[in-house]
Amino acid sequence: MAAPHRPADDRSRAVGGRALPDFAGVGSLVSPRGHPGSVEPSARRTRGARTPLEPGAGSRTGGQSRSGGDAHHLGWREVGPGGAWSEVHLLGHAPGVRPPGAKEKGPPSQVAQDVCRRAGGLEKRGLTKQLRQVGASGCRGVYWADEMRVGLIGQARRVWAPRGVKIEQAVEYAYEWVYLNLTVNGLEGRIIWDWTENMKAASIAPVVRSWAEQGVEILVWDRAPGHRGAAYEEVPVKRIEQPPYSPQLNPAERIFEYLRERIEGRVYGGLAAKQAAVEAELQRLAADPERVKSLAGWDWIRESLEALPS
Repeated sequence: MAAPHRPADDRSRAVGGRALPDFAGVGSLVSPRGHPGSVEPSARRTRGARTPLEPGAGSRTGGQSRSGGDAHHLGWREVGPGGAWSEVHLLGHAPGVRPPGAKEKGPPSQVAQDVCRRAGGLEKRGLTKQLRQVGASGCRGVYWADEMRVGLIGQARRVWAPRGVKIEQAVEYAYEWVYLNLTVNGLEGRIIWDWTENMKAASIAPVVRSWAEQGVEILVWDRAPGHRGAAYEEVPVKRIEQPPYSPQLNPAERIFEYLRERIEGRVYGGLAAKQAAVEAELQRLAADPERVKSLAGWDWIRESLEALPS
């Protein structure tokens, strides 16, 4: 028996004998009970033809935008790092295009709205608000902090050499390291640091307590496990957490980059020698506040602090 004729221009994908649209997301193929859902015949399209999304179904030109759209049905164009993370981990199902004829749902759940508001976390453009809540009135006493692992797993660095000459760099490779705990106020050009053997809260909390004695009142850092817990109950420093996965917001990372440029690419022969080299670079940097300001005195931090009530 001859196979049924299929139009030449109809190249829709087929699964289990049913044609599926090219733009269908995972959420369109699975029903709420976990069984394969049906696809409307009208959803089929030919390769090369563009089927616009309905307004409100995740389209950026429709009634619902990325910032205020339906949290339960994101369009395929809206599946990004933020959308995918919140949908899969908070709402428990994969994002997809709203099936044809589906009713408009209500506003995003309170869980999704509060994802960036937990435990002193920062929202976009929320630094001034968080600083105001902890009582900051200017740049004095406000520092950014992080840790850098200093070990004997070396890194190659670019060096000057005659054209056409192959350069071979010796690199150490030993599993030995310590952690540099550094805090910086880029607007005042000041850095403070100390060393720990690990990144546990029991090791970092005493360092933060010593920073309080040196004028640190407010600390902005990331959400590492060693930055929270019962070990900080007696620490008088107020702490603000950065948004997740945003090291580019921390000027301490720029100081670490500066240090790596000057200490890597050499063989030290031991961890103590490499730690001493880092210590010497830190001493030179601390003696040059203008250099610290050029590295970590970022404009957006200045603007956030200037917006605080005096």
